[in-house]
Amino acid sequence: MSSADFYRDLVPFHNFVEESFQASFYRSLPSDWYVLVSDINASTKVVNSGKYNEVNYLGAACIAAVNNALAELDLPRVFGGDGATVAVPAHAKERAVEALLATR
Repeated sequence: MSSADFYRDLVPFHNFVEESFQASFYRSLPSDWYVLVSDINASTKVVNSGKYNEVNYLGAACIAAVNNALAELDLPRVFGGDGATVAVPAHAKERAVEALLATR
């Protein structure tokens, strides 16, 4: 398995109840990958002021920005509502960070 194709080459499970806790489906992130985390500053205050949708849109925009910048790669990502987390291989880190900073 190539490090660059790590996520694309993972074997998925198809039955969550029966397979999600089987260790054979899980792999450690390669040591040359980075985990990038974005967070909407003061999101609780902003949500409490009635701007829930805006906060969610910005969190989703972080994923969209990285996906657009690295369209040739399959990447693991998690939407957190007020931010996002994405893992990227070393050769793509700079482009991903640039996309996140441009979203800021």
